[in-house]
Amino acid sequence: MPSLSGWDVLRKFKINLHQLAPQISIYILSASMDSADKWHAEENELVKGYISKPLSKNKILALFG
Repeated sequence: MPSLSGWDVLRKFKINLHQLAPQISIYILSASMDSADKWHAEENELVKGYISKPLSKNKILALFG
């Protein structure tokens, strides 16, 4: 079990937003079935996308292709 959740990392990252955000794209890859997780990702200005597991080549191509 990690000491920080992905949401914790995003909160810490937001502190340094002005320095790092233009250089980084954040996508959440999750196995969570909780619709609240997807909602939090969509509401977070740092998150560019939410991807549900399992990850597939088609999902990657849809995002970056």
